[in-house]
Amino acid sequence: MKIKKFLQFINEEISGTEIPQKTQGNYFGPAYGDTVSPNTINKSHTGVNQIKNQKNPRSKNDLTNDLFFGDDYQTILIDYLKAGGSQGDLTGDESNDISTMLNFLKEN
Repeated sequence: MKIKKFLQFINEEISGTEIPQKTQGNYFGPAYGDTVSPNTINKSHTGVNQIKNQKNPRSKNDLTNDLFFGDDYQTILIDYLKAGGSQGDLTGDESNDISTMLNFLKEN
């Protein structure tokens, strides 16, 4: 087996299995372009509201049943509007809106 020369080694393309989360520039050799991984999760994807004294109807865990994620908010909002709730009663603050909507749904 022959050992490659250094210039030959750095000029080869990378196979793609070594893709880091974010790179800019040719840190891995001239044939490697800029890459940003499209499936990176950040805090905007994991927004969560913890609301004491309210239980998430979709939660099956007693320890975390006061946590509401973005998709929970959307589901509660749809149920609220279907039950006759008014969009005008909501303030834009998700925590307060979730409490308002759940209280309305309990009463109706």
